Amino acid sequence: PGPIADNVARFDPEADDAAIIEAARRAEAHDLILALRDGYQTMVGPSDRTLSGGERQRIGLARAFYGNPRILVLDEPSTHLDGSGEMALEAVLSAAKAAGVTTIVITHRPSIAAACDRVMLLRGGVIEAFGPSGEVLRQSSVAKGLPAQQGTVVTGSFAQTMRAHGTRFGS
Repeated sequence: PGPIADNVARFDPEADDAAIIEAARRAEAHDLILALRDGYQTMVGPSDRTLSGGERQRIGLARAFYGNPRILVLDEPSTHLDGSGEMALEAVLSAAKAAGVTTIVITHRPSIAAACDRVMLLRGGVIEAFGPSGEVLRQSSVAKGLPAQQGTVVTGSFAQTMRAHGTRFGS
């Protein structure tokens, strides 16, 4: 437990305020933090009810960006996000790519997988497909007997079908 600023900085005693704010901006969490009554000094912890699941997820993403990582591993980063949070995550992934950060994402959401350069489709721990995201997502929907999607955005019944068959997306 502690203030959001300490949480983002991973409780680094040498933490720099500018680096904390930059990490929050990169995670598109800065404005939501500032909207809290105590801003970066808002106290949070495991049993805290101040933040929604999506807000906690975005602050966790800010923590991941603290210190300008070269490699970022995100496991189900969109789990608690609403539509605007998911759009922010897609923007964050794009910005990370532009900054040269190698990002590995484990996700069930085709819309997040579509934001990745390459997708590895696993079924039962076995690689079923690997390649450019749009190609893998289209092939997977055709293999399931679903209509091919335009572009790389796949939604709705495809995602439900993939979850029903225990399929995970990642890149």
